[in-house]
Amino acid sequence: MTIEHRTVEANGISFHVAATTGRTGPPILCLHGFPEGWMSFRPVMERLPDRPIHAPDLRGYPGSTAAEPYDVFTLTDDVHALIGALGLDRPVLVAHDWGGAIGW
Repeated sequence: MTIEHRTVEANGISFHVAATTGRTGPPILCLHGFPEGWMSFRPVMERLPDRPIHAPDLRGYPGSTAAEPYDVFTLTDDVHALIGALGLDRPVLVAHDWGGAIGW
């Protein structure tokens, strides 16, 4: 399994995104909780090496831009913009903790 790291511009800021290169099934977008980052989804990426999985560091976390505001509307706009910037078509959202609230 290969994890690629890139910077993606979305909703006016830069996001660090870790992604696997799998080609089977719909894409998966992982939203981490507080105070974690993309690494919390590394075990998922390792167990599903054939799936295309994207795990960004959300706004304000190391690797991504720290820029206010941090309200739920801005954070959900971030996720919407990331889906577009990554070219994902109807991704499966996998989220927990604060990422779960944003995904909901």
